Amino acid sequence: MLKRITITCMVILFAFSLSYARKAERLTKIGVVDLSKVFEGSEGKKMAEEHLEKLKEEMEKKKKEKEEEIEKLKEDYEDDKGEMDDKQKETKHLEIQRKLMELREFIEKSNKKLADEEEKLLEPLIKDIKDVIKAVSIKYAYNIILDKSTYVLYVDKDYDITDEVLEELKAKYKK
Repeated sequence: MLKRITITCMVILFAFSLSYARKAERLTKIGVVDLSKVFEGSEGKKMAEEHLEKLKEEMEKKKKEKEEEIEKLKEDYEDDKGEMDDKQKETKHLEIQRKLMELREFIEKSNKKLADEEEKLLEPLIKDIKDVIKAVSIKYAYNIILDKSTYVLYVDKDYDITDEVLEELKAKYKK
């Protein structure tokens, strides 16, 4: 009886050790990718930056027009100040203040629009990067991928898949 219990325990322990060994073996393939390098080198980021730069230039042009309009109002006020009564001065002064407030609102809205547009453009890029990392990981049978740019102090270059990810990402954006 004791012999059966001992054999049964050994069989159970052996089965658990095989199961654990398989799991441990499966989790040993770890790779790293430098996300900042991938992000900076991606075609999608360059395209997003170009779009945002055009939008920023348009907004700067409109801002400059508004500033020039305000400067013209100020100059007209200073030139005509001696010929105006108090009510006219107050009206002109209020108009200048209103235009300044409109300019501040325009700047705030423009900054928000730029931030929203940047988020809108970069969200799909981040998704694409994640998808490509997953595809490359599957292709090379990596189970875990770490970001090299954070918390990884050293890694053998054989485990760095950054260049492969960049190549796959470039191919994806050429399509």
